[in-house]
Amino acid sequence: MQARRCRQLPSGALAGCLCLLFATTAVAERDHLLGYKVKGVEKLKPGTTHVVTTQFSEDLGPSNCELKGQVKFFLTPAEKDGGDDPRGGPAGQFACYPARCSGPVPLEADADHQLGRETYLPKKVRILCLPVDTLVCGDCDDNTSCTLDYCCDDPVGLGCTPGECVHEPQDAFCSDADVCTGTETCAPSDGNADPSTGCVAGPPPTCDDGIACTFDECSEAEGGCTHSPDSGLCPCGQTCDPTAGCGEFCEPVTCGGLTVECGDCADNDGDCSIDSNDAHCLGPCDNNENGYSFDIPGVGTTPCLADCYFDDDSGSGNDDCVWSHECDILEVGPNYDPAGEGCAYSGTPGILPPDSLANIEGTSESCSTLYQTQSPTCADVCGPVTPNGCDCFGCCSFPQISHPVWLGSMDDAGNGCDLGHLSDPTRCRPCTQVPGCLNTCADCELCLGKTLLPAECSEVACNGLQPCEDGLPCPSGHYCITGCCQPVP
Repeated sequence: MQARRCRQLPSGALAGCLCLLFATTAVAERDHLLGYKVKGVEKLKPGTTHVVTTQFSEDLGPSNCELKGQVKFFLTPAEKDGGDDPRGGPAGQFACYPARCSGPVPLEADADHQLGRETYLPKKVRILCLPVDTLVCGDCDDNTSCTLDYCCDDPVGLGCTPGECVHEPQDAFCSDADVCTGTETCAPSDGNADPSTGCVAGPPPTCDDGIACTFDECSEAEGGCTHSPDSGLCPCGQTCDPTAGCGEFCEPVTCGGLTVECGDCADNDGDCSIDSNDAHCLGPCDNNENGYSFDIPGVGTTPCLADCYFDDDSGSGNDDCVWSHECDILEVGPNYDPAGEGCAYSGTPGILPPDSLANIEGTSESCSTLYQTQSPTCADVCGPVTPNGCDCFGCCSFPQISHPVWLGSMDDAGNGCDLGHLSDPTRCRPCTQVPGCLNTCADCELCLGKTLLPAECSEVACNGLQPCEDGLPCPSGHYCITGCCQPVP
């Protein structure tokens, strides 16, 4: 098949008529000009004569076209416009040279063009476009993945030596998108470069913030350096501020207008941990830094009845959280856990929900109903101060043991439950958690006995609240409870 196309050059391009003359090469119906260079295409040297045959050659003979310069641009079919890399394969593309053509051709000939009918004079041809598969192509691949390789076909525009291969470094081909590994560059000649990729690793960022009590590291998930305060690195009685270092930065927090041990900014048990940094402090209403018993008003006056364990008093449902240890199916002999024989369970042992007919002061609801549902008021008042892993009555799970324990339990000698005696069933007595007000411990939450997140969690889950870290104070009116700044009651 023979064909020819002709169009006027764009404004500012070479003057004259652009003629595409070729044989045995099919092209798309529409053509357009693009200013890119085709990978792997070498130019033909000036002075080369190319014999062009047309449909008139049978009568008048071929036309000879002498190339007068280097490639000026490339012509490509319109369907190459679909987002393909223009430096890809050369099929269907044409290299266009300045040329002078001569030969026995007619004075005028028509050529089809998508913009209409145009006329050209072959003897005045200024540009000759040849299929790139007719050109001599060298292999410019340097086997280095971070370079863009092509033959120099535009020495003026590219600033290269005609006929030589160009290997453009592309830093973007080296990037692993991890700020913690430094900025990678493409430098194949560098002695430290990877032999296959040509990439050189950049120096990692320096994360040292100069604060002795912070743990400094680069986190890909956080997009750079992080500085986590650790009050354990400070002298006894001090906390770590991530910008100021160690010091006495604690501010007292009240509970119901009173300041108790876990909110008084004092090291009451001598373990060098203050208030929310003390593992035994479960909230601003906790009056005991030495164990899990809150030691708050009302404790012991109603041994079987329970309301919110974590607020500023204890008793019978004044926050609308209602329960009785007589409803706990574990309150059977011989141990009568968790509150003792005086709160013995009268229902069917081992069956949940409990079917005990305990007479609970302040409510007509059954044990079964209270086990499954507590009131919205209970959720509003006690929910925020209930630590992760606990129900609102102080029955809490710890990862160190296989069963929940009641924080208010104690042995016959009056020794209460604490972190060091979780596995002692006489001091930390088993209990049955109440689903109606249970605050479970999710994977990415901190909980009682769980102070570190698993590797797959990038931050503490706080359900919209501000996370609190060791030494970093919560806003005024809030207290750090299992990793989150909760409003004080």
